[in-house]
Amino acid sequence: MVPEQIARTLRSQARACLGLETPLGVGFVIKAPRAEIDRLRGAPVKYAGELFPTDYGPVVRLVFTFLIEPRPLVMAARLNIADPHDHRLLRRLMAEDSFVLVFLDERLRYVFSQRLVHVPVMRDQFARLTEAAARYLLDCDVRALNWERACADVALRFPLRSA
Repeated sequence: MVPEQIARTLRSQARACLGLETPLGVGFVIKAPRAEIDRLRGAPVKYAGELFPTDYGPVVRLVFTFLIEPRPLVMAARLNIADPHDHRLLRRLMAEDSFVLVFLDERLRYVFSQRLVHVPVMRDQFARLTEAAARYLLDCDVRALNWERACADVALRFPLRSA
């Protein structure tokens, strides 16, 4: 069962990727149509963190690229360094040696999970990215901070692209 707060967010989007903390570690919920999810089972996955400084605050984007044919499927979670939940999640990503992807269909039914190994070089990347985002946030004008505008700016200027 998906917690109601997360379910509300997921219901409003055809595809979504949300980061969450669990007692067992960091996880990402990926929601997509069942036909797409079925194609992802067993597919190789690449992931990378990205930092986008904007006039409205920094946006950290964790991009998952599922290597399926005829073209890869790309999903991304946006993380807000100013949000305590997202900041903790990023800090945990710096320390944990794996994390889980939980796949839900369009009706928010569980389909499958996949654990990804989080190798030291990627943990180091997330440490640098988190520290850079925190430094950028400190330099921002607090009156200009606006998470929705920051995300819209990133989506417009840096759309997700297939690998």
